[in-house]
Amino acid sequence: MNRLGDIIKEKGLKKGFIASRIGVSTPTLQRYIEGTNYPGADIANKLSRLLGYSIEDIFFASNTIPVVNDKGSIDVK
Repeated sequence: MNRLGDIIKEKGLKKGFIASRIGVSTPTLQRYIEGTNYPGADIANKLSRLLGYSIEDIFFASNTIPVVNDKGSIDVK
């Protein structure tokens, strides 16, 4: 579980605005928010700068560890 959606709401920003600023589609951003996909380092850095939070604060909730399973998906333990 990540905090991306909560941070976006807290900042009062629109998903379309954020997506255009970081160079992805709105549906891709939505998948990042839902945790079904994770951005590469370049997009994560853009989100970090745009939102004013560290990558760790955005994508890694406390007490969780992301693990890539044998199907290439990310599970949270």
